[in-house]
Amino acid sequence: SRKAGYKNDAFTQIYRQHHGAVRALLFRFGIDSDLEDQVQEVFLKAFRGLADFRSDSTFKTWLLSIAINVAKDFLKKKRLAFSESPLENFATPARDPDFYPSIEKALLRLELNYRELIILCGIEGYSMQEAAAILDIPEGTVKSRLASAREKMRVALVEIGMIL
Repeated sequence: SRKAGYKNDAFTQIYRQHHGAVRALLFRFGIDSDLEDQVQEVFLKAFRGLADFRSDSTFKTWLLSIAINVAKDFLKKKRLAFSESPLENFATPARDPDFYPSIEKALLRLELNYRELIILCGIEGYSMQEAAAILDIPEGTVKSRLASAREKMRVALVEIGMIL
């Protein structure tokens, strides 16, 4: 039908516009070997849940919250404990050359609730308000968790010998 064609065209445009951001976010959560499958999972969930999208946040914020949930689900299924996941578990050929392996190694030592804030605010550049919307938590929680996350990241960097 004509209506279905418009819907598919619109979704193709959404995919093209946001694919890179979703892919980068999933990659930074440690998804490597099944990255493209998980990117597709995010867009499938978004397509299926489009009717549930509330315009009180941006579409990108909503989509990235789906991506974070997909990452959490995937990593739970793979039974990867964030504090115990060695960098060696992940293939290296597709690595983002701008994302330094030592930073990644330190990130993998953090618990998920700290890791997601370092990724969103410290790496992706989202504000605390945007991170709160993506994670669906109060902004005050983001602020306090981010302070703790930065301290834990500093400790992790010391532990791997990146800083003294």
